[in-house]
Amino acid sequence: MLVVKTKLKEVAGKGIGLIADQEIKKGQTTWIFNPIIDIKVLKKDIPKEAKDFFDTYAVDEGEDYLLLNTDNARFTNHSKNPNTRTEGKNKNIATRDIHVGEEITIDYEEIDVNGTGF
Repeated sequence: MLVVKTKLKEVAGKGIGLIADQEIKKGQTTWIFNPIIDIKVLKKDIPKEAKDFFDTYAVDEGEDYLLLNTDNARFTNHSKNPNTRTEGKNKNIATRDIHVGEEITIDYEEIDVNGTGF
C-alpha cells in the first residue's frame, strides 16, 4: 500500500508512471505491505483469462503466489537507477529525496525473480 501521495501520469517511452505528489525524503517509507490492498494470489489459482493481467501487474517473489498491488503502486516503473528500494519484502523506501512531479521507480530485478516486476 502506498503511504505517500502520488498520481498517475503518462511517461514518455514507459506508459503510465507513478508520480510523487508530495516531497519524499531519503529513507522515507513509500510502500508497506498491507494484506487488504496488496493481495497474494496462489499461482495455481490464477485463471488463464487473468494471466496477462497478472503478468503485467503482479510481482513474482519466487514463492507459490504472486503479489498484486491493487492501488497505484502497480504503476511503478523499472529503472536501473531507481529512487526507491525494498527493505525486506514488506517495505519500500526512498533512496534519495524525491520531488513533487518526479516519477517513482524501482529496480524490477530487486523485487521480482523474473526481473519483470509490475
